[in-house]
Amino acid sequence: MHRFPFFILIFLFLSSCKPSLYEIRKLETSQEIKNGILLIQLKDERENIELLEKYGREKKAARLEKETEKYNFKIKSAFKEYYNYSDYHFILQKEWIDSINGKIRIVNANEGVQELDNENIFYAYFSSQKEYGDDDREFDTTTIRIKSLSQLMNSFKRELELTTHDVGGYPNFNHLAKFTEKKLIDWNRKRGKSLNGG
Repeated sequence: MHRFPFFILIFLFLSSCKPSLYEIRKLETSQEIKNGILLIQLKDERENIELLEKYGREKKAARLEKETEKYNFKIKSAFKEYYNYSDYHFILQKEWIDSINGKIRIVNANEGVQELDNENIFYAYFSSQKEYGDDDREFDTTTIRIKSLSQLMNSFKRELELTTHDVGGYPNFNHLAKFTEKKLIDWNRKRGKSLNGG
């Protein structure tokens, strides 16, 4: 009789299980993102910069503008370099997104109104925070949250949340873009296997 270590038995058991409803939703949402458009949120500090300038805080306003430009440049560079899973657009944080007759309108100060005609439009935004491990060591995490903007009423909730432990700079958007791409590809591959009875 063969004896397997306990963790191998657990792995074999889990890998033979059918996916839960929560996992099926992730698999289905990953496919919709692939066929859709991902709107990636950039930081928009225009109001704060203008307010600082109004009260004579030009140096602080210039510093905030530079930090915002650097932050947005990192996001754009990371996704242009490491994310190919779906079509995507960058959108400023305070741009107005409106859904009319099944179309998404993005209204911004510079470019006017842009309409996106796709039944699968998702919005991605970021949050960063410090967390503590079991040994009280501090580490940085960045979370990307992806939500459907074109979701039909009474359909299942189309959203994903991915958190990475940042490597290097904080937040590390290169790492996050690679991680997002990898997870979406993995879920889409699992979806294919599930549909084919694998």
